[in-house]
Formats: sequence, structure tokens, C-alpha cells
Amino acid sequence: RVLCLCIPLARGSQSKSGTSVFRLSSVIMCRIAAPPVRPVPEGAASWRRWSVVKGEQVISGRGLTALVALVALKSAALAVLDQQAAILQFFQDLPVLVYLGYVLAGVAGIMASQRYHRVSAHHSSYALVMTALEMTGDLVMIPWIALTGGEGPMVNFQKTATNEALVSACSSFKEYCCTPYLRNPYLAFVYLTIMELLPLPAAEVNRIRRQKITMPDGGVVCLDWIEDGRKDAEVDRVLFVASTWTGDALAFPIRLLVNRFVAEGWRVVVMTKRGCGLRMPNPLMTERAFHLGIDADLITAVDVVAERHPGAFIGGAGVSKGASELRAYVAAMGKASRLHAVVALDAASDWNEVIASVDETLPAIAPILAEAALLGPKQYQATHKTREVFGKFGGRSRLRDLVEKALAPSQGFGGEQAELFMHTCNPGDMSAVAVPLLEVLSINDLLIPPKIVEEGMKMHRASPHIINLTTRW
Repeated sequence: RVLCLCIPLARGSQSKSGTSVFRLSSVIMCRIAAPPVRPVPEGAASWRRWSVVKGEQVISGRGLTALVALVALKSAALAVLDQQAAILQFFQDLPVLVYLGYVLAGVAGIMASQRYHRVSAHHSSYALVMTALEMTGDLVMIPWIALTGGEGPMVNFQKTATNEALVSACSSFKEYCCTPYLRNPYLAFVYLTIMELLPLPAAEVNRIRRQKITMPDGGVVCLDWIEDGRKDAEVDRVLFVASTWTGDALAFPIRLLVNRFVAEGWRVVVMTKRGCGLRMPNPLMTERAFHLGIDADLITAVDVVAERHPGAFIGGAGVSKGASELRAYVAAMGKASRLHAVVALDAASDWNEVIASVDETLPAIAPILAEAALLGPKQYQATHKTREVFGKFGGRSRLRDLVEKALAPSQGFGGEQAELFMHTCNPGDMSAVAVPLLEVLSINDLLIPPKIVEEGMKMHRASPHIINLTTRW
């Protein structure tokens, strides 16, 4: 699904009395995620309807009301169809058992779609059946979701004056409305893929000015600046965006994010990693591919932006893998961070768990993600005719193959050290975070296992500068 969520970035300044004054800028972030969340009781604030668990199923006020509403909608539809003899005759001619089967399938789909931990996988017969039921329930529930509005996300943070000011200033922390027809993660994935392939307006492409940063090893990192006609001295707010898995400034979620910030008066720059980029490729120039966490490329890119705008407030926003990179950055840099606040959407915190889970439960999606990331290494290998670093790439690759044959070897780890490499990519000591960090998660994220999400929901315990926001859908 696509989730539009308003979230704040804090800019600190000092008043004459010495107290900290926060300038808040509401921004809209686009998030591709999935289903519901079980609340964490400890230190949590929840404003609205959370479902009551009964065994594995959920019996919620919304779920039961939805069933009642569907019955009412059915009665109303039949009343309208009373004048449509042909359609009524069709239903009358249906065998009773077939008609009953449709009704039971709809009810079963609604119940499946209301589970806290939805299956959303396709690696087994059971997973396929449950995923089909969940999709059925999501489709049936579209009118109900559209009519009833939002729900209250879970917000966890240490009680400080700064955190309370941030949370109280942002109304979207109290209510979140998902896109009714994209609550199902598979529908959202298809929608995202279609939007990525559609042609773009020339104006969106022509406004980008690419700055290439050559690293000491010869690799190239790109900063894609969104030109707005202003001189650098006139800019007081800059957003540094770490793009998606292997995306660039023209990736669909990034475009939504960029357009919103530009409309709010921000100068926006998007980092495209070495060997990444679909519409605006940044070819791999060395045998070193991109990293899964923080590396010299990211630190250098942030430094370049900070030096171009020395007096501006610089916020960071990351989506998916970009969120993991920025989370690792603020943890590693601590008080030396040149990003003054960061928003991380759907960041993975344990790469071993995430990659193993995706390969096992999403065998149709894992090769798509792996092939997208292997474009750079494969092109480099074909151009330079070398297999000294990269392994031999076969047909359908898994994410594990990506790490073992490309990412780990290019960072100096042998294929058998893939797990060690992924461990080094995880964020470090989160207690070192010294700038506001907003973590946005969904416990039923399609790609991140619930266990990892639940660990992320507790990250605020490590630092008073971290706020965790978790949605159900």
C-alpha cells in the first residue's frame, strides 16, 4: 500500500531566554508497507481504535462494524437492483451452495485481513490461500475504509520536553488514514511497479542537476539536486534524501517525497549510490559495489551538502534501504552528525534476518529485488571481463546470492563471510543518537519480519532523541 503520513522535522534555535525553540515543518512522506500492529504496552501512547485479540484472530470494533456495514450495503444494493431484473435473475439462478460460497469467502477474507500478523507470503499452499483471503478481505473492505477514516498509530518515546513538543505539534501522530485501495501489500507492490514504469513529465526530469563525487577508490556517488531557481545563500532548509533499495531521484516514492518538500520551500538533494539508479543510472566504476549500511560514500555525500549550505538546517529522510543508511549514520556520528534531524521509513535493523525472510517467504519478489541490485555489478563485469571480485551470476538470483556474489566480496568479505558482512551493516549503538530521529514502521511490513519490527518499536529506549511511530496497516 501507499501510506501518506505527515511528520515533523525539528529545527533547533535559541531564544533570548535560552530556551529551545522548535520550528516545525509538516512534510508528507510516501511509504510502501503492509498490515497491522500489536501495540507495545510499555511507554506507549495510542489515541484510537486498537483491536482486541482472541486467539490468533482479531475481533475489533472496526471488524465487527464492518460486517454489519457490509450486510447493510448488501441490503441497499439489492433494493437498487430490484429494478434490474436481469442481474437479479442471474443471482437467483446461481446454485445456493455457490452463492453461499461467495458469502463465506468474503467473510473469511475480512477475518483474515483483520489478523494482527497477516501471512502476506506465497512460499507454501497455506501461505497462498491465506494471502488470497487477505487480498479478498482488503478488496471487500475498500468502501468501509474509505468511509470510516483513519486509526491512531502507536507512538513510543522517552518523555522529554522536545519529544512532547514534536508529538503534540503534529496532528498526523494522532490519526493515520491509509489509501483504501492499497492496504494490501501485493496490490501496493503492483501499483508501485506500474508507477515506476510509466513515462515521466519532462519538467520532473529537466529540473534535476546531477553532481558527481569521485571517491578515492575511483567510485562515483551522485547527488541529484532539485533546482528551484534560488541561489544557495537564499536557502535556509535542505532535505538530504537517501533513496530506495537501488533507486534514484526519479523513483516513484522519492518523487512524491521530493515534490512535497519542494512545495514547502525546501531545497532537496537525493543521493544515488554507486551502481544504482533505474531511470538515471549511476554506473559502477570500480569493483566495490554499494554498502548496506553506513560507509565513506554516505558520510562524504552528507559533508558535501553541508559545506554547500553551511548555515542551513539540513534534515535527512530515508525510504527503505535509505532509511537504514541514515539510521546507521546518526548512530555512528553521534553529536558530530551534520544532519540536524532524520526521518527513517521502513528501516531494516538486522540484514541477516530480513534477507533470509524475503528469500524464504517471497520467492517471486526476492529475484526482482536481487536483479535490480545486480544491474551495476553485472554491467561492470561485462565491461571489464573480470570475475576476480564478483561471483558467477546465474539465472534467478536470490538476495542471498546478491550478498554472497557481489556486495560482500566487493567490500573485502569472502562469500562464506556473507553473514559477517551483513552484521557489520546493521546500525551500531543507538544510544549515541544525538539528533531527533523518527522511526516509522509497520509491524506487518511485506519485507521486514514482525520480529524485527517489534525490536525497532523499542528503539526509543536507547536514546531520548528517538521517536517510534508504528502503524497497523
